Amino acid sequence: MVLDELIRRLKSLSSPGKGFKPHKYLVLLTLVHLIRDGHIEDGKIFYNDLFKKYFTKNFDVFADSDDRNRPYNPFFYLRNSGFWTLVATNDNKDLLDRANSIGGPGELTRLASHAKIDLELLEELQNEFARERLERAVTKILQQRKHQKPGSYGPNSISHESTSLYGHEADAIRRINDAVKVKNLGYICSNLDIHDPQSNRYFEIDLLIISQFGIYVVELKHWTGNIHVKPNMWLVNGFSRPDPHKGNNHKAKLIRGLCTRKFPYFKWPYVESIVTLTHPDAVVTGSSLPNTSDNNPTLDSINHLIDYLKRQRRDKEVTLSSAECKNIVNFIKSLHVPGRPRDMQFPGYEIVTRMYQSAEREEVIARRTDIRYRRLTRLRIFFAAQPGSDIKRDPFVEQAMATLNAVAGVGEHPNILRVWPIPNEYGYIVEGSDWSEQGTLRNAIDTQAPFDIEKALTITRGILHGLQAIHEIGVIHRSLSPDNILLVEDIPKLMNFDLSYQLADSRTTVIPDPSKLKRQPYIAPEIYQNADSLSESADLFSVGVLLYEMLTGERPFKCSTDLAQTNGRLSERCLDKLCENNVPDSAISLINDLVQLTDTARPATVSGVLQRLDKYVAQPVPAATNPQLKPGDSDNLYEIVEFLGKGSESQTYGARGPIGEPFVLKFFNIDVPQERIFQEQKLSAAVSHPAIANAENYCRWSDQRLVLAFKAINGRTLREQAEKELPELNYFNQIAQTLIDAINALHSYREDGDESPILHNDIKPENIVVTCDGRPVLLDFGIASHPKIAQYAGSNGYVPPDMISGEDREYCVQGDLFGLGVTLFEWFFGRKPYETLTIGEAPVDMQNLRPDISSELRDWFARAVAS
Repeated sequence: MVLDELIRRLKSLSSPGKGFKPHKYLVLLTLVHLIRDGHIEDGKIFYNDLFKKYFTKNFDVFADSDDRNRPYNPFFYLRNSGFWTLVATNDNKDLLDRANSIGGPGELTRLASHAKIDLELLEELQNEFARERLERAVTKILQQRKHQKPGSYGPNSISHESTSLYGHEADAIRRINDAVKVKNLGYICSNLDIHDPQSNRYFEIDLLIISQFGIYVVELKHWTGNIHVKPNMWLVNGFSRPDPHKGNNHKAKLIRGLCTRKFPYFKWPYVESIVTLTHPDAVVTGSSLPNTSDNNPTLDSINHLIDYLKRQRRDKEVTLSSAECKNIVNFIKSLHVPGRPRDMQFPGYEIVTRMYQSAEREEVIARRTDIRYRRLTRLRIFFAAQPGSDIKRDPFVEQAMATLNAVAGVGEHPNILRVWPIPNEYGYIVEGSDWSEQGTLRNAIDTQAPFDIEKALTITRGILHGLQAIHEIGVIHRSLSPDNILLVEDIPKLMNFDLSYQLADSRTTVIPDPSKLKRQPYIAPEIYQNADSLSESADLFSVGVLLYEMLTGERPFKCSTDLAQTNGRLSERCLDKLCENNVPDSAISLINDLVQLTDTARPATVSGVLQRLDKYVAQPVPAATNPQLKPGDSDNLYEIVEFLGKGSESQTYGARGPIGEPFVLKFFNIDVPQERIFQEQKLSAAVSHPAIANAENYCRWSDQRLVLAFKAINGRTLREQAEKELPELNYFNQIAQTLIDAINALHSYREDGDESPILHNDIKPENIVVTCDGRPVLLDFGIASHPKIAQYAGSNGYVPPDMISGEDREYCVQGDLFGLGVTLFEWFFGRKPYETLTIGEAPVDMQNLRPDISSELRDWFARAVAS
């Protein structure tokens, strides 16, 4: 990027208004001064004492009192600026590419050797006049910033300053709207709620651009970190996210259908989905270029969205007149239903985003209102199942019930995704399951294949154990594919049994017309031939194809019926491909036996295939799912005394240590990602404070589960105290001040001399214990992190509403302060501050709840729980 382009893009380096952060601009000034003083000659910038010294000089001049001197953050995030790249240290390129945030300077220097700027820019900045030009432009922005009032800690000052995710969206829409108007690219409608009369549901549209050459339904995503755009499922910071185009394409079809019925004589252009990533810190790969001719593009910035529209205007035929565009705009605005009623409500769940929509089915992500569940849930909603449907006659109802029936018959199993029915007033069949960021086997194959032989066979063994469990109850999956296998820490979980063949109550699930099934390699050939009966070998055929794809990274054929062209077995080309990838003869023989055109030529049972795998799979799959331990069980370091409780991801036990001292052991479920466990251990142990429960040790139990060990704390939670009696004022002040001091210590954490705030992210009455001697202790760092924007996790009612946008949450200092404020409010008054927590909602009347409250404390609470 040359200097002109850099200056043009300066304003996009940070959000305007109260969300403004000066740090990237301060790095640019630091860069200018380092070049001026002769410290940079080859384009390399090192994060060292010299860099920090120059940065601090600029920080002292331009920073506000609430800014933190953390130069490692902009040093890391500028890598997406187009002129600044990070060069990885030895063997850490993959880790650096996957990193979406930096916990501190130590992590930065461990992953990155140095930054490197564009050599053309360096050449320009060697010129004194060019440096002065850039310095003037940066300084002007810093001087024009809107200053935020400083925040502080303490009972008289704790408050929640909003940096709303909705504010980011509003700013993005404003920028797009201004550019579209200035460049005469069309008309804009934003933040629409459109009713679909066919399905009687509402659809949220971020942005609709109506032009003479096209109509564009734009979905805005303010995601940070590394984003890899792929068909069907994206990777965001190493975790899977459904392709936003899935839901947005349905909205585009809805808009076209509504408009063509209203204006049937218009010459309609293509109505397409566009996904635009708006965060300046996003590092995007796989996105479309503005000059793409493909429909439904994904664009990595607002600038590229505008460039794409300009290119469309140049290349596309004008089909609508200006007057017709205005008619469409007015019609769309008339469809918008402000403050619309919620189209669907399910007891205990709040829908936050849609992943997939069709006339028959919808998949959504939801938050549970029960605070015991911190993570998101996937709901699959089958609309055609109406009240009064005869489940024995309605094929759609049977398809909708298939997964629930199959999983209910198996019970809890490590290789079957747990699902549960969700009652509702609409008569729909609704299936709930835990939502995982880990993604499916498809995501793993797309990003990691070919697998090494041990990994591929271990995953295959898990798939077989899942099949064995469903076959024992008379269920054949029939549609086993990489998309229908969730993969968590290399543990496969079978899901989506919609087309399964089930024998229960003398009933066989009806499969759609085989001629209408999508042609794919995984479905056994006899299913396409509408065989009267099926055996286990139909699923074993799928296993053979899956194993081949894991080991080679490619499918053996387009459709399973293609085997008829190669004498009913794998072609010589496929066998050669396995040999080229150094697959052992025993594994090739197994794949060859499984992938046969006729079912009788394949192995007959799962157990027989498992016996063959037992010869060369080193790590067996656990025999039971996270078994509950008994008193006396031991690993030679800790001895179990009693079972304390069970959460969605862990079990807790009272235990004795090596010399008999009391401990609490937290056993994580076998499929919880190790990096999350290590993060919890690291962050909970980082700050030594009497009001923080530190993880003393971590180890692996004999059943391979990871365990964190904490010193036992005798006392009651704030929830238990609040249910018994309200606190006396002096006692409340003592506890509150101790907790504020502890949270201040977390937020002031420094690594290698630089501030690196630790956020708890789940402060609530259940996570604070008060000991017998009146000392509060903050527990459970399970979702603790450094500041970031990422997928939502937290407890409903204790997260500021303006820091939640769809399935995303902004994790920041203000979020912890809000959670603490609500927790202390609930303890002091015996109830939550809100009937319904929404942005801008006023808390209940405190004077009526506690007449003894002082005006000073009342004002403090009002600031602490401000929404």
